[in-house]
Amino acid sequence: MYFRSIAKRMEKGDVASMAKLGRILRWRLCICTAALACSGGAAATSDPTDTGPTMNPDAPGVLTMLVKRLQNSAVPTSADSAAIRVWHPSFNLNVVQYIAVPDPDSTTRVTFNLPSGTGYVVGILVIGLPRGAGRRLIAGGRRDSVSVLADTNVFLDVQVTPWQAELIAAPSTFKSATTDSVRILVTGGFPIKPDFGVFCGRFVFNLAPWTDDFDGVNNLLSSEPLNWVQADTFATVFTPPSVLADTTLWLQMFCTLQSAEWESFRAHGLWLFLPDQSLSDTLWHRPIVPGGGSITISFE
Repeated sequence: MYFRSIAKRMEKGDVASMAKLGRILRWRLCICTAALACSGGAAATSDPTDTGPTMNPDAPGVLTMLVKRLQNSAVPTSADSAAIRVWHPSFNLNVVQYIAVPDPDSTTRVTFNLPSGTGYVVGILVIGLPRGAGRRLIAGGRRDSVSVLADTNVFLDVQVTPWQAELIAAPSTFKSATTDSVRILVTGGFPIKPDFGVFCGRFVFNLAPWTDDFDGVNNLLSSEPLNWVQADTFATVFTPPSVLADTTLWLQMFCTLQSAEWESFRAHGLWLFLPDQSLSDTLWHRPIVPGGGSITISFE
């Protein structure tokens, strides 16, 4: 699945295909504007040499995207919709649109009305089918330092990938009813920065595996709050259950997106599960053993 840029003066039929690697969902994106002060078209660029963000409200433009899903797209069938957000951190501008994920080999056009300027951010969320009052976050992508400039046609790529997570600090074996700590590194998607939205996360654990990721959300499993350490790291302290024999402890984290910037009547209840069993990921698991101890008996 990709975004392909379109400019009003580009010749029709110039379609480039892109290879899919693993589970990367590559979206091809180009942003085009038509400023009132000029006669030519314009497009977005990503310029790391920008000296500072700018915006010109007197030169409004039209941002147009084409969203196409390839026949062999790696986007899972559970993908139902996509949230496309464009915002400017320095000028309090934020716009979001939701679209249905196109069928294979079909295209959806998305248009934004934006002032020309530099320092825009483009964010994309791929959202799964409804589940009660919630929806599953499947993948995400982000591009910073995007400039909307007149009389310029430049292609801009945005990679949309599923989030991945790993336990980077955790015991190799847990002890029964013994408090311990874990740290989780989250990669892929795009960094969970403050301007992305507020995540409320929990760490889930149980002595038997579960197949429904929403069991933790529905309080059917034990869990503890996750603390945000930095953009890609979470941590928690928890006490595993008591066991009388060696067995396995199953683990997972989930977060819910709570953000007015992404909210709409369709965005309420967005859930991110790591590992995500809907993407054929396996729950984390570690051995857990009975707590050890000794009693000293002294004869006087």
